[in-house]
Amino acid sequence: MEKKEEFREPSLETINLAVEAIEQNDLEKLKYYVQGMLNKYKNGSTSWLFSGIFYNLNNNLVESEKSILKSLDINPNYGEAHRIYADILRKKNRSDESLKHAKLAVEINQESAAALDTLGTSFAKLNNHQDAEINFLKAIKIKPETAVFFNNLGNTQRHLGKHAESIISLKKAKELSPNFAEIYNNLSLTYFEKGDYQNAYKVLKEIENKNLLNNYNAKDLFTSYGHICSKIYQFKKAKEYYKKAL
Repeated sequence: MEKKEEFREPSLETINLAVEAIEQNDLEKLKYYVQGMLNKYKNGSTSWLFSGIFYNLNNNLVESEKSILKSLDINPNYGEAHRIYADILRKKNRSDESLKHAKLAVEINQESAAALDTLGTSFAKLNNHQDAEINFLKAIKIKPETAVFFNNLGNTQRHLGKHAESIISLKKAKELSPNFAEIYNNLSLTYFEKGDYQNAYKVLKEIENKNLLNNYNAKDLFTSYGHICSKIYQFKKAKEYYKKAL
């Protein structure tokens, strides 16, 4: 008689340690926990979920998608796997598919703030900022102390032309996460579109003052500096910043 394949999942303790590694952005530690999960629970949907998260955080979308599809093959109703898959598909510019899986994630986990945020992001990718705003607000109602939700809300409000609301949302995001450079860039863009070039420049200077400039955000930052300097007639400085952005 053929032995039935067992589907066992990692312990809650191991899962919590992996989540902690994600929160700390410690990818080496996360890799260690993922390898342990797959070695011991290769038929567990959670093992493959965290494998997908690990590859997604490393921007390896091919391996990330493979892992998430294995997770969903084991458990098709795994809401968190649908959520992560929506994020992967969005990054691969498969926006309609991303929206489909984001909707499934919310349908399965209706009170998940992360799922609502992912759905909002999927709508935003399709330039449906009205529905994006609705879902970001729902996410914030569930978890009102999450900076990334306010950042996403502020960014989508900027696209809707709601500059005053956008500034309030992004300032709240900055208050909750003062070392998240993307928030400063989005806030600067909002001021810029509002025509408040002095405040736009001031916010960007905060990135430098707080030593938040790095290889990932330098190009966007210097480009924004260039645009702002052009608007305030500092053309020589603008040229220098555009050169740095190259």
